[in-house]
Amino acid sequence: PCRRHSVQHQQRQHRQLVRGRAASSSQAETAALKDWVLAHHTGPRLITDLTAEVGPSGMHMVTQEPVSRGQVLVRVPKSLLITAESAAEDPEYGPLVEGLSEWQTMILALLCERARGASSFWAPYISILPTQADHPLGWGAERLAWLQGSPMQAVLLGRQQQVASDCEDLQLVGANELPLASAWSA
Repeated sequence: PCRRHSVQHQQRQHRQLVRGRAASSSQAETAALKDWVLAHHTGPRLITDLTAEVGPSGMHMVTQEPVSRGQVLVRVPKSLLITAESAAEDPEYGPLVEGLSEWQTMILALLCERARGASSFWAPYISILPTQADHPLGWGAERLAWLQGSPMQAVLLGRQQQVASDCEDLQLVGANELPLASAWSA
């Protein structure tokens, strides 16, 4: 019972942290994201009154106009998506993705684009992502002990090993040698 209560308490704290980050996103960040998406939107835009808002459940778009079920509000073009393909095309870190899994490629792309800061094409999107989270993947031995006897303990340990392996693979391909890596750690 005590361990169960602790896990539930940690889950509540995690949700509050994520909500807190979403709520702390400035209106300027959400407005920049909306403007960025709409600037790259293709085709007719049926809804003209879209507002980006941050609430307890995260960031979302709101309109005061009537919306029909299934109505398309905005289309996000593929060019705005961070994909393994877009990562491979990047002149700086693209050459490193050969041999990486799609997941590892996405990790590398997000790390590099975050390190680029405002100069990243994806800066409006990346600026609203959480910068910290109390996630079980970062738990040490004490917190992992809370899961003793639960099937989740083995699942989490396996996932932590996978994260460590992903980090090793990124280092092996030279991610730490990128100019962005030295800028990030400075």
